[in-house]
Amino acid sequence: MRTSRLIFFLLALSLSANLFFFVTSQEQQPAPAQALGDDLNNQLVNDLAGSVTLDSPSKTGPMSKSKQSFAHLRLEPQLKHLQQLFELNQFDRLVAEWESLLAYYPDQALQLKGQWLAEIKQGLRAKEIDRGLLFLDAWSTRFANDFDVEWIKATDQFRRENRIDSVDAMFSLVDQLSGVEHEIYSHQKNTIIEAQLGTLKSNSDWTSLIKLLEHLLWYQPSNDLYILEIADAYFQLGQYQQSIFRLESLIGHAYYGKRAQKLLDELNRQSLVKAMFPLIKQSAHYLIEGQLNSHEITLLIDTGASISVLSEWFFEQKKSQFNPEFVRHAIIDTAGGRVEAPIYRFEAFAIGEYRVRDIEFVVMALSHNNGASQGLLGMNFLKHFAFNLDQDKQHLILQPRD
Repeated sequence: MRTSRLIFFLLALSLSANLFFFVTSQEQQPAPAQALGDDLNNQLVNDLAGSVTLDSPSKTGPMSKSKQSFAHLRLEPQLKHLQQLFELNQFDRLVAEWESLLAYYPDQALQLKGQWLAEIKQGLRAKEIDRGLLFLDAWSTRFANDFDVEWIKATDQFRRENRIDSVDAMFSLVDQLSGVEHEIYSHQKNTIIEAQLGTLKSNSDWTSLIKLLEHLLWYQPSNDLYILEIADAYFQLGQYQQSIFRLESLIGHAYYGKRAQKLLDELNRQSLVKAMFPLIKQSAHYLIEGQLNSHEITLLIDTGASISVLSEWFFEQKKSQFNPEFVRHAIIDTAGGRVEAPIYRFEAFAIGEYRVRDIEFVVMALSHNNGASQGLLGMNFLKHFAFNLDQDKQHLILQPRD
Protein backbone atom coordinates (compact mmCIF):
# COMPACT_ATOMS: atom_id res chain seq x y z
CA MET A 1 0.00 0.00 0.00
CA ARG A 2 2.71 2.39 0.96
CA THR A 3 4.65 1.36 -2.12
CA SER A 4 1.67 2.20 -4.39
CA ARG A 5 1.21 5.68 -2.83
CA LEU A 6 4.91 6.39 -3.24
CA ILE A 7 4.82 5.46 -6.91
CA PHE A 8 1.73 7.70 -7.46
CA PHE A 9 3.45 10.64 -5.70
CA LEU A 10 6.56 10.29 -7.82
CA LEU A 11 4.49 10.18 -11.03
CA ALA A 12 2.60 13.37 -10.07
CA LEU A 13 5.81 15.16 -9.20
CA SER A 14 7.29 14.22 -12.56
CA LEU A 15 4.22 15.48 -14.46
CA SER A 16 4.30 18.83 -12.60
CA ALA A 17 7.93 19.35 -13.43
CA ASN A 18 7.34 18.61 -17.11
CA LEU A 19 4.36 20.96 -17.23
CA PHE A 20 6.36 23.76 -15.56
CA PHE A 21 9.17 23.25 -18.01
CA PHE A 22 6.77 23.32 -20.95
CA VAL A 23 5.03 26.53 -19.84
CA THR A 24 8.19 28.46 -19.00
CA SER A 25 9.89 27.40 -22.16
CA GLN A 26 6.91 28.71 -24.15
CA GLU A 27 7.00 32.11 -22.41
CA GLN A 28 10.67 32.52 -23.14
CA GLN A 29 10.26 32.29 -26.94
CA PRO A 30 9.14 35.77 -28.20
CA ALA A 31 10.86 35.52 -31.57
CA PRO A 32 7.92 34.37 -33.71
CA ALA A 33 5.59 37.23 -32.57
CA GLN A 34 8.28 39.86 -33.03
CA ALA A 35 9.10 38.48 -36.43
CA LEU A 36 5.43 38.77 -37.45
CA GLY A 37 5.34 42.45 -36.47
CA ASP A 38 8.54 43.14 -38.37
CA ASP A 39 7.13 41.44 -41.45
CA LEU A 40 4.02 43.66 -41.36
CA ASN A 41 6.08 46.84 -40.97
CA ASN A 42 8.41 45.82 -43.75
CA GLN A 43 5.46 45.06 -45.99
CA LEU A 44 3.98 48.52 -45.33
CA VAL A 45 7.28 50.22 -46.14
CA ASN A 46 7.64 48.20 -49.31
CA ASP A 47 4.07 49.07 -50.37
CA LEU A 48 4.62 52.79 -49.87
CA ALA A 49 7.93 52.72 -51.67
CA GLY A 50 6.28 51.04 -54.63
CA SER A 51 2.69 51.08 -55.83
CA VAL A 52 0.44 51.63 -52.81
CA THR A 53 -3.00 50.21 -53.63
CA LEU A 54 -6.01 48.76 -51.94
CA ASP A 55 -7.94 45.89 -53.46
CA SER A 56 -11.01 46.94 -55.40
CA PRO A 57 -14.32 46.13 -53.70
CA SER A 58 -15.54 44.65 -56.96
CA LYS A 59 -12.95 41.90 -56.51
CA THR A 60 -12.87 41.35 -52.76
CA GLY A 61 -16.22 42.52 -51.46
CA PRO A 62 -16.54 44.37 -48.12
CA MET A 63 -13.40 44.53 -46.03
CA SER A 64 -13.19 42.51 -42.85
CA LYS A 65 -12.55 44.28 -39.55
CA SER A 66 -8.92 43.25 -39.61
CA LYS A 67 -8.47 44.65 -43.14
CA GLN A 68 -10.21 47.89 -42.18
CA SER A 69 -7.91 48.28 -39.20
CA PHE A 70 -4.83 47.67 -41.31
CA ALA A 71 -6.07 50.02 -44.07
CA HIS A 72 -6.64 52.73 -41.48
CA LEU A 73 -3.03 52.46 -40.40
CA ARG A 74 -1.97 52.89 -44.02
CA LEU A 75 -4.24 55.88 -44.91
CA GLU A 76 -2.08 58.81 -43.80
CA PRO A 77 1.09 57.51 -45.46
CA GLN A 78 -0.89 56.78 -48.59
CA LEU A 79 -2.26 60.34 -48.76
CA LYS A 80 1.27 61.70 -48.43
CA HIS A 81 2.45 59.30 -51.09
CA LEU A 82 -0.25 60.47 -53.55
CA GLN A 83 0.61 64.10 -52.87
CA GLN A 84 4.24 63.35 -53.65
CA LEU A 85 3.23 61.80 -56.97
CA PHE A 86 1.25 64.97 -57.76
CA GLU A 87 4.19 67.21 -56.95
CA LEU A 88 6.51 65.04 -59.05
CA ASN A 89 4.10 65.23 -62.02
CA GLN A 90 3.73 61.43 -62.10
CA PHE A 91 0.13 61.83 -63.16
CA ASP A 92 -0.57 58.47 -64.83
CA ARG A 93 0.47 56.58 -61.72
CA LEU A 94 -1.25 59.14 -59.50
CA VAL A 95 -4.63 58.68 -61.18
CA ALA A 96 -4.46 54.87 -61.02
CA GLU A 97 -3.62 54.86 -57.30
CA TRP A 98 -6.17 57.58 -56.52
CA GLU A 99 -8.88 55.36 -58.00
CA SER A 100 -7.98 52.66 -55.45
CA LEU A 101 -8.15 55.19 -52.62
CA LEU A 102 -11.59 56.30 -53.86
CA ALA A 103 -12.92 52.76 -53.44
CA TYR A 104 -12.47 52.75 -49.66
CA TYR A 105 -12.03 56.40 -48.66
CA PRO A 106 -14.23 58.46 -51.02
CA ASP A 107 -14.30 61.56 -48.79
CA GLN A 108 -10.52 61.78 -48.53
CA ALA A 109 -10.10 60.94 -52.22
CA LEU A 110 -12.53 63.64 -53.38
CA GLN A 111 -10.94 66.18 -51.07
CA LEU A 112 -7.54 65.44 -52.60
CA LYS A 113 -8.99 65.73 -56.09
CA GLY A 114 -10.51 69.12 -55.27
CA GLN A 115 -7.15 70.39 -54.00
CA TRP A 116 -5.36 69.17 -57.11
CA LEU A 117 -7.89 70.69 -59.50
CA ALA A 118 -7.72 74.04 -57.70
CA GLU A 119 -3.94 74.05 -58.06
CA ILE A 120 -4.15 73.01 -61.72
CA LYS A 121 -6.63 75.83 -62.49
CA GLN A 122 -4.40 78.35 -60.75
CA GLY A 123 -1.40 77.07 -62.70
CA LEU A 124 -3.20 77.34 -66.03
CA ARG A 125 -4.05 80.98 -65.33
CA ALA A 126 -0.41 81.57 -64.34
CA LYS A 127 0.66 80.20 -67.75
CA GLU A 128 1.82 76.83 -66.39
CA ILE A 129 0.13 75.29 -69.39
CA ASP A 130 2.17 72.13 -69.96
CA ARG A 131 1.83 70.78 -66.42
CA GLY A 132 -1.87 71.51 -66.31
CA LEU A 133 -2.59 69.81 -69.63
CA LEU A 134 -0.53 66.76 -68.64
CA PHE A 135 -2.62 66.35 -65.49
CA LEU A 136 -5.94 66.86 -67.29
CA ASP A 137 -5.05 64.46 -70.09
CA ALA A 138 -3.96 61.76 -67.63
CA TRP A 139 -7.20 62.15 -65.70
CA SER A 140 -9.37 62.10 -68.84
CA THR A 141 -7.65 58.95 -70.05
CA ARG A 142 -8.65 57.14 -66.86
CA PHE A 143 -12.01 58.89 -66.31
CA ALA A 144 -13.39 59.87 -69.70
CA ASN A 145 -16.55 61.56 -68.42
CA ASP A 146 -15.31 63.41 -65.35
CA PHE A 147 -17.38 66.63 -65.38
CA ASP A 148 -14.96 68.71 -63.27
CA VAL A 149 -11.96 67.93 -65.46
CA GLU A 150 -13.85 68.39 -68.73
CA TRP A 151 -15.16 71.75 -67.51
CA ILE A 152 -11.65 72.97 -66.72
CA LYS A 153 -10.38 71.79 -70.12
CA ALA A 154 -13.20 73.52 -72.01
CA THR A 155 -13.01 76.84 -70.17
CA ASP A 156 -9.20 76.94 -70.31
CA GLN A 157 -9.13 76.32 -74.06
CA PHE A 158 -11.78 78.98 -74.58
CA ARG A 159 -9.93 81.61 -72.54
CA ARG A 160 -6.55 80.94 -74.12
CA GLU A 161 -7.46 80.15 -77.71
CA ASN A 162 -11.03 81.43 -78.24
CA ARG A 163 -11.87 78.02 -79.68
CA ILE A 164 -15.37 77.53 -81.01
CA ASP A 165 -15.37 73.84 -80.10
CA SER A 166 -14.76 74.88 -76.49
CA VAL A 167 -18.04 76.81 -76.61
CA ASP A 168 -19.76 73.63 -77.80
CA ALA A 169 -18.18 71.70 -74.91
CA MET A 170 -19.34 74.25 -72.32
CA PHE A 171 -22.92 74.23 -73.58
CA SER A 172 -22.93 70.42 -73.73
CA LEU A 173 -21.62 70.09 -70.17
CA VAL A 174 -24.13 72.56 -68.75
CA ASP A 175 -26.96 70.72 -70.52
CA GLN A 176 -26.07 67.59 -68.53
CA LEU A 177 -26.95 69.34 -65.27
CA SER A 178 -30.25 70.23 -63.65
CA GLY A 179 -31.57 72.30 -60.78
CA VAL A 180 -29.17 74.47 -58.80
CA GLU A 181 -26.07 73.00 -60.46
CA HIS A 182 -27.43 73.96 -63.88
CA GLU A 183 -27.99 77.54 -62.71
CA ILE A 184 -24.51 77.80 -61.16
CA TYR A 185 -22.65 76.54 -64.22
CA SER A 186 -24.84 78.51 -66.62
CA HIS A 187 -23.85 81.65 -64.76
CA GLN A 188 -20.18 80.65 -64.90
CA LYS A 189 -20.45 79.96 -68.63
CA ASN A 190 -22.06 83.33 -69.34
CA THR A 191 -19.49 85.16 -67.22
CA ILE A 192 -16.60 83.48 -69.05
CA ILE A 193 -18.13 84.21 -72.47
CA GLU A 194 -18.86 87.86 -71.68
CA ALA A 195 -15.30 88.35 -70.42
CA GLN A 196 -13.98 86.96 -73.71
CA LEU A 197 -16.29 89.24 -75.68
CA GLY A 198 -14.94 92.19 -73.71
CA THR A 199 -11.35 91.16 -74.45
CA LEU A 200 -12.01 90.89 -78.18
CA LYS A 201 -13.71 94.30 -78.19
CA SER A 202 -10.86 95.96 -76.30
CA ASN A 203 -8.44 94.49 -78.85
CA SER A 204 -10.67 95.65 -81.75
CA ASP A 205 -10.62 92.08 -83.05
CA TRP A 206 -13.96 92.54 -84.79
CA THR A 207 -13.63 89.55 -87.12
CA SER A 208 -13.04 87.10 -84.25
CA LEU A 209 -15.79 88.78 -82.27
CA ILE A 210 -18.31 88.30 -85.09
CA LYS A 211 -17.30 84.66 -85.55
CA LEU A 212 -17.82 83.96 -81.85
CA LEU A 213 -21.11 85.85 -81.66
CA GLU A 214 -22.54 84.14 -84.73
CA HIS A 215 -21.81 80.80 -83.06
CA LEU A 216 -23.33 81.91 -79.75
CA LEU A 217 -26.46 83.12 -81.50
CA TRP A 218 -26.89 79.65 -82.97
CA TYR A 219 -27.36 78.45 -79.37
CA GLN A 220 -29.22 81.54 -78.14
CA PRO A 221 -30.88 83.29 -81.10
CA SER A 222 -32.90 85.57 -78.80
CA ASN A 223 -29.97 86.82 -76.74
CA ASP A 224 -30.40 90.59 -77.18
CA LEU A 225 -26.96 91.43 -75.78
CA TYR A 226 -25.29 89.23 -78.40
CA ILE A 227 -27.45 90.82 -81.13
CA LEU A 228 -26.40 94.31 -80.07
CA GLU A 229 -22.72 93.35 -79.83
CA ILE A 230 -22.65 91.77 -83.27
CA ALA A 231 -24.41 94.81 -84.77
CA ASP A 232 -21.72 97.03 -83.28
CA ALA A 233 -18.97 94.73 -84.60
CA TYR A 234 -20.40 94.84 -88.12
CA PHE A 235 -20.64 98.62 -87.82
CA GLN A 236 -16.96 98.85 -86.83
CA LEU A 237 -16.03 96.85 -89.94
CA GLY A 238 -18.14 99.11 -92.16
CA GLN A 239 -20.67 96.38 -92.97
CA TYR A 240 -23.60 98.70 -92.37
CA GLN A 241 -26.43 96.64 -93.85
CA GLN A 242 -25.55 93.69 -91.62
CA SER A 243 -25.52 96.04 -88.65
CA ILE A 244 -28.87 97.64 -89.51
CA PHE A 245 -30.47 94.22 -90.01
CA ARG A 246 -29.51 93.25 -86.43
CA LEU A 247 -30.41 96.58 -84.84
CA GLU A 248 -33.92 96.81 -86.23
CA SER A 249 -35.00 93.86 -84.07
CA LEU A 250 -33.98 95.78 -80.93
CA ILE A 251 -35.90 99.01 -81.52
CA GLY A 252 -38.36 99.37 -78.67
CA HIS A 253 -36.46 96.95 -76.44
CA ALA A 254 -36.87 97.99 -72.79
CA TYR A 255 -33.16 97.75 -71.98
CA TYR A 256 -31.21 97.78 -75.26
CA GLY A 257 -33.56 99.94 -77.32
CA LYS A 258 -31.78 103.24 -76.66
CA ARG A 259 -28.35 101.80 -77.39
CA ALA A 260 -29.67 100.27 -80.59
CA GLN A 261 -31.25 103.56 -81.66
CA LYS A 262 -28.06 105.46 -80.93
CA LEU A 263 -26.09 103.09 -83.13
CA LEU A 264 -28.71 103.34 -85.86
CA ASP A 265 -28.42 107.12 -85.74
CA GLU A 266 -24.67 106.80 -86.13
CA LEU A 267 -25.23 104.52 -89.10
CA ASN A 268 -27.59 107.07 -90.60
CA ARG A 269 -24.95 109.77 -90.17
CA GLN A 270 -22.51 107.64 -92.16
CA SER A 271 -25.01 107.50 -95.01
CA LEU A 272 -25.76 111.23 -94.96
CA VAL A 273 -24.65 113.34 -97.86
CA LYS A 274 -23.53 116.94 -97.76
CA ALA A 275 -26.58 119.19 -97.40
CA MET A 276 -27.29 122.92 -97.36
CA PHE A 277 -30.07 124.48 -95.26
CA PRO A 278 -31.30 128.05 -95.72
CA LEU A 279 -30.56 130.58 -92.99
CA ILE A 280 -32.69 133.51 -91.89
CA LYS A 281 -30.59 136.60 -91.32
CA GLN A 282 -31.43 138.63 -88.23
CA SER A 283 -29.14 141.64 -87.77
CA ALA A 284 -25.67 140.14 -87.24
CA HIS A 285 -27.09 136.68 -86.45
CA TYR A 286 -28.58 133.79 -88.36
CA LEU A 287 -31.64 131.68 -87.62
CA ILE A 288 -32.21 128.04 -88.62
CA GLU A 289 -35.40 126.01 -88.69
CA GLY A 290 -35.49 122.51 -87.19
CA GLN A 291 -37.63 119.97 -85.36
CA LEU A 292 -37.57 119.48 -81.60
CA ASN A 293 -39.36 116.22 -80.76
CA SER A 294 -40.93 116.54 -84.23
CA HIS A 295 -42.26 120.06 -83.47
CA GLU A 296 -41.18 122.93 -85.71
CA ILE A 297 -38.85 125.40 -84.00
CA THR A 298 -36.62 128.28 -85.03
CA LEU A 299 -33.29 128.78 -83.25
CA LEU A 300 -30.55 131.37 -83.43
CA ILE A 301 -27.17 129.75 -84.22
CA ASP A 302 -24.66 130.45 -81.44
CA THR A 303 -21.33 128.64 -81.93
CA GLY A 304 -20.11 130.13 -78.65
CA ALA A 305 -22.72 128.26 -76.60
CA SER A 306 -21.68 124.81 -75.40
CA ILE A 307 -25.31 123.82 -74.81
CA SER A 308 -28.48 124.78 -76.65
CA VAL A 309 -31.09 127.04 -75.04
CA LEU A 310 -34.88 127.31 -75.05
CA SER A 311 -36.61 130.55 -74.29
CA GLU A 312 -38.47 130.37 -70.99
CA TRP A 313 -41.73 131.72 -72.41
CA PHE A 314 -41.70 129.25 -75.31
CA PHE A 315 -40.91 126.29 -73.03
CA GLU A 316 -43.80 127.08 -70.69
CA GLN A 317 -46.22 127.16 -73.65
CA LYS A 318 -45.00 123.85 -75.17
CA LYS A 319 -43.85 121.89 -72.12
CA SER A 320 -46.81 119.51 -72.12
CA GLN A 321 -46.29 118.74 -75.81
CA PHE A 322 -42.56 118.14 -75.52
CA ASN A 323 -42.78 116.00 -72.37
CA PRO A 324 -39.07 116.55 -71.60
CA GLU A 325 -37.03 114.86 -68.85
CA PHE A 326 -35.66 117.14 -66.13
CA VAL A 327 -31.90 116.57 -65.72
CA ARG A 328 -30.51 119.07 -63.21
CA HIS A 329 -30.09 122.73 -62.27
CA ALA A 330 -26.92 124.41 -63.53
CA ILE A 331 -25.08 127.72 -63.17
CA ILE A 332 -24.99 129.41 -66.59
CA ASP A 333 -22.70 132.29 -67.56
CA THR A 334 -24.61 134.96 -69.51
CA ALA A 335 -23.88 138.49 -70.69
CA GLY A 336 -25.71 139.75 -67.61
CA GLY A 337 -23.80 137.48 -65.22
CA ARG A 338 -24.28 134.01 -63.76
CA VAL A 339 -27.78 132.60 -63.41
CA GLU A 340 -29.18 129.30 -62.21
CA ALA A 341 -31.37 127.50 -64.75
CA PRO A 342 -32.89 124.04 -65.25
CA ILE A 343 -31.66 121.63 -67.92
CA TYR A 344 -34.05 119.27 -69.70
CA ARG A 345 -33.40 116.32 -71.99
CA PHE A 346 -35.44 116.01 -75.19
CA GLU A 347 -35.92 112.98 -77.41
CA ALA A 348 -34.25 114.55 -80.46
CA PHE A 349 -33.46 117.72 -82.40
CA ALA A 350 -33.05 117.55 -86.17
CA ILE A 351 -32.27 119.72 -89.12
CA GLY A 352 -33.45 117.78 -92.13
CA GLU A 353 -31.90 114.28 -91.91
CA TYR A 354 -29.23 115.47 -89.49
CA ARG A 355 -30.45 114.33 -86.08
CA VAL A 356 -29.10 114.15 -82.52
CA ARG A 357 -31.03 112.14 -79.93
CA ASP A 358 -31.22 112.70 -76.18
CA ILE A 359 -30.16 116.30 -76.57
CA GLU A 360 -30.14 118.72 -73.64
CA PHE A 361 -31.49 122.30 -73.57
CA VAL A 362 -31.17 124.93 -70.88
CA VAL A 363 -34.43 126.77 -70.18
CA MET A 364 -33.92 130.46 -69.37
CA ALA A 365 -35.00 134.00 -70.25
CA LEU A 366 -33.31 135.44 -73.34
CA SER A 367 -32.91 139.21 -73.17
CA HIS A 368 -32.19 139.69 -76.88
CA ASN A 369 -35.10 137.53 -77.99
CA ASN A 370 -37.68 139.41 -80.03
CA GLY A 371 -40.00 136.53 -80.78
CA ALA A 372 -38.39 135.57 -84.09
CA SER A 373 -36.62 132.60 -82.50
CA GLN A 374 -37.47 130.29 -79.63
CA GLY A 375 -33.93 129.74 -78.42
CA LEU A 376 -30.28 129.15 -79.33
CA LEU A 377 -28.67 126.27 -81.23
CA GLY A 378 -25.39 125.48 -79.53
CA MET A 379 -22.43 123.18 -80.05
CA ASN A 380 -24.04 120.13 -78.39
CA PHE A 381 -25.79 119.69 -81.75
CA LEU A 382 -23.30 121.15 -84.23
CA LYS A 383 -20.26 119.23 -82.88
CA HIS A 384 -21.68 115.96 -84.20
CA PHE A 385 -21.20 117.09 -87.79
CA ALA A 386 -18.83 118.97 -90.00
CA PHE A 387 -20.56 122.33 -90.49
CA ASN A 388 -19.99 125.65 -92.17
CA LEU A 389 -21.90 128.93 -92.23
CA ASP A 390 -21.92 130.27 -95.77
CA GLN A 391 -22.80 133.88 -95.03
CA ASP A 392 -22.63 134.96 -98.65
CA LYS A 393 -25.26 132.45 -99.79
CA GLN A 394 -26.87 132.34 -96.33
CA HIS A 395 -26.73 128.59 -95.92
CA LEU A 396 -25.81 126.22 -93.11
CA ILE A 397 -23.77 123.42 -94.69
CA LEU A 398 -23.80 120.09 -92.82
CA GLN A 399 -22.01 116.86 -93.66
CA PRO A 400 -20.87 113.75 -91.75
CA ARG A 401 -17.62 113.93 -89.88
CA ASP A 402 -14.76 111.90 -91.35
